[in-house]
Amino acid sequence: MTQNRCDYSPSTYSVFQGGANGTLAPIAPGPAGYILSSPMGGGALAYTNANEAWELLSTASPSSAASVAFTSLITTVANVYVVTFSNVQTLSGAGLYMTISSDNGSSYSSTNYLSGVNYIYGGQTAFTNFSTGGTTAFLISEGGSAGGGFSGMVWLYNFGNTVATVPMITASTVAQGQLLYASGINTYPAPYNAIKFTGGGVFLSGTISLYRIRS
Repeated sequence: MTQNRCDYSPSTYSVFQGGANGTLAPIAPGPAGYILSSPMGGGALAYTNANEAWELLSTASPSSAASVAFTSLITTVANVYVVTFSNVQTLSGAGLYMTISSDNGSSYSSTNYLSGVNYIYGGQTAFTNFSTGGTTAFLISEGGSAGGGFSGMVWLYNFGNTVATVPMITASTVAQGQLLYASGINTYPAPYNAIKFTGGGVFLSGTISLYRIRS
C-alpha cells in the first residue's frame, strides 16, 4: 500500500484517483489537447479531446423499422442534445414525428405537444405554413412522396434534468426539394430522458445519430 503513504513519490506529473479498497490509482499524463473528465453516468476519469464539443452517444441505421428510439443516453450531464438525420427514407412518405419519455422509454407521452413546420421550395421567396403537429407528438418534418428521403437535425433543450422542466425543440430538415423549419414545446414539465421517432409507416434506410453538446 505504498501509494497511500504521504512520502510516496509518483511518476512525474501523475494524477491520482480513488482505486479499489481505498487505494490510490495513478493516471499517467494524456495526449496534448486532452482533458480529464468524468464519463456520463459516472465512473473512472478518462481523457477526452478538449476541442470536440460534440460527443456522439449513439447511431441507428434503421432498416424496415417502425420507430427509432434513444434511451439510457440522455442524462443530467448536459441539457442540449442534437439528433442528426442523413438521407433517412420512409415507406409511405408521411411526416416525421418525435415523442418523449420521462421513464427512460418504458412509455412515451401522447399529450401536451405544441409544434409546427414552415417550408420553402427552391426559387420561392416566402415560407409557407405546412402544418401544426397536433398535441400527440412533435412534428419534425414533412416526409414528401413515398420512398422520399430527408436529412437535417433536431436540437433538444431542457432534456435530462433531474427536476421537472418544459422540453423544447427546434429542427431544420431538407425533404423532397423543400427546406423545412420546425419548433415546439411540451407544456407538461417532467425530467424527460428518452426520445422516439416515428413516421412514414416504416423507416427504410438512412442514419440517425444522437449527440451531446459539451458545455
